[in-house]
Parts: sequence; C-alpha cells; structure tokens
Amino acid sequence: MRFIDREMIKRKNYLFIDGYNLINYSSKLKKIAAVDLESARKKLIDLVVEYSAYQGEITCIVFDAYQTKYKKAKEEMVGGVKVVFTKEYQTADAYIEGQVEKLAANKRNVVRVVTGDLLEQQLILGSGGYRVSPREFLRAVEQVKKNVKEFDQSPVRQDNSMESMLDENVLKILKDWRKKS
Repeated sequence: MRFIDREMIKRKNYLFIDGYNLINYSSKLKKIAAVDLESARKKLIDLVVEYSAYQGEITCIVFDAYQTKYKKAKEEMVGGVKVVFTKEYQTADAYIEGQVEKLAANKRNVVRVVTGDLLEQQLILGSGGYRVSPREFLRAVEQVKKNVKEFDQSPVRQDNSMESMLDENVLKILKDWRKKS
C-alpha cells in the first residue's frame, strides 16, 4: 500500500464564498459595509487571499451583481483568488450552484461553499459539495492568522551546520568518541 495514491494527487480542493452573505454575517465587515461597501469587499478579499494561500485551495469569492447592469460576469484574480461579480439577473447562489454541480461531478474534487443561506446549503449538499457556515469559516480564518503569526515569530537558525543541529548531549558524546579514536 502506498502512502499517497494517484487519486489523492489528482484531487483538487475548491472553496466558493458567497461574498455578500459573509460580509453580512461578520459584524466587523458589516460595519465597514455600512459606510463603504467597496472597502468591506476589499477587506474580505484580503482575508480570503491569506487564508487561501495557507490552505492551498482553489478559491473563488462570488458577489451578486443581480441589480447592476453587467451583461457578462466580471472576473478577476486577486492574490491567487478568483473574484467574480455575477452577470445581470444572476445571483451569487445561482453562479455557485452551477460551479459546484460541474466540479463535484468529478468525485475526486472536494468542493466547499461558505454560505449562511440554509436553502443554498441544502442545494450544495445535494450537488455533492460541502457546506461551511460563515461562523466556521471565520474561525478557520482566525486560526490561520494565528498560525501565520506564530510561524513569523519563530526563530530562524542562522547556522545550518550539522554541529548546530545536534543536541548538546549528542555532540558531547561524539566529541568524546572522536578523542578516543
């Protein structure tokens, strides 16, 4: 039995986020959105970019453009995260549902969706995806921030010699052994 089989290597992990749903769930982002919606979107995108880089998932944030006049969906890449504004008369839910259906058809893919909409969660589960509540997701984001901060503060070895990597007791034994020979 192999430690990592070919199926695991081919597996892709996808994460879709209903942008406005998450903004309206987060008290911090909701306060920012009350003053400046664009700033709240940018703050959310920044949080997701850091999270996505750490997790290694293919990530997409979807914002409704339902009440705007975009004839086509507007897509852009920001820090490795796909940001989508849906086309006119299309909801974020409809866009996400379509993507989940396509991607989850390949059983090797793991497709997760962040939304607090209960009906949307049911549809995602029915399509073969996994639901993540906004609360769970924001907790995961905080944990990633904590992990990154701890990593950034961990000491870095300047000396990469074999001697510097050995325990003092082992080093003493080796030195004594060398003297004897």
